[in-house]
Amino acid sequence: MKDVRPLPWKKQKRAGTEEQRKGKAPIKDFDYFKKFYEEKAEPLDFDEGCEVYYEEGQGFISYKMLNPETLYLSDSCCDNNIRWMSDAALRIAKEKGARFLITYTLRNPKAYLRLVHRIGHNAHLDLSLSRYLPNGKFYWFIIERID
Repeated sequence: MKDVRPLPWKKQKRAGTEEQRKGKAPIKDFDYFKKFYEEKAEPLDFDEGCEVYYEEGQGFISYKMLNPETLYLSDSCCDNNIRWMSDAALRIAKEKGARFLITYTLRNPKAYLRLVHRIGHNAHLDLSLSRYLPNGKFYWFIIERID
């Protein structure tokens, strides 16, 4: 019988810092995400009519219903996991009974769709909505049909 040894793989790094794993890191509350947003983007000012969804340790998103069938995820969002943001927006849209979800990205829209697992899932880039907003940044808008 051969001597079976584990392959010499590199030891996997664990997520987070040692302090975070031991529970000694500061809690990422709303003020933490607000400060981070304002450092990276602009002063936080929610659009008129927007509702805010916040989850401790994850971040916040703001959204509003454009009409009874369409939920719009506004640009006042801050999170530490884009998939969390995408999943939260989709969950809220379903809870509100929306048939369409409008999201956006400042980066490569194809990469964004791949990252949030939306390619081939009733989502498409809407070039008629994509444009520069008053903050001077170009936004690619994506419309997703919700089943």
